[in-house]
Amino acid sequence: MARYKSHIGSNNEASVIVASSTSFRKDLADRIASGSGDDAVINAAIADLPSSGGSVVLLEGTYYCNNSITLNINNIKLLGQGRNTILLPTQSVTGNFVVTTGTNCFLSGMTVDGTIG
Repeated sequence: MARYKSHIGSNNEASVIVASSTSFRKDLADRIASGSGDDAVINAAIADLPSSGGSVVLLEGTYYCNNSITLNINNIKLLGQGRNTILLPTQSVTGNFVVTTGTNCFLSGMTVDGTIG
């Protein structure tokens, strides 16, 4: 599922684009979240990356997450589109909301809202 886009991330870096149910440009996405349990879609996008890593790009919008997002591959970038990319838990998450078990993991360009939505 991972695509190679030279304009996202490093040259020829694998990337998966995810749109939320509220994103304007869903046509750009490899995966589209439904607005419920969006963490599963984000985690599936991470799983789509090769073992060498890459980028998961979250388009603008609100991602309603029931569980943690797990960065479990080395060299992963989870990249939002600025403050209008919002990760919002829909229930109390036990432990950390974003879990990193890989090395060289990077998060940027998003708002993580601790308010249960």
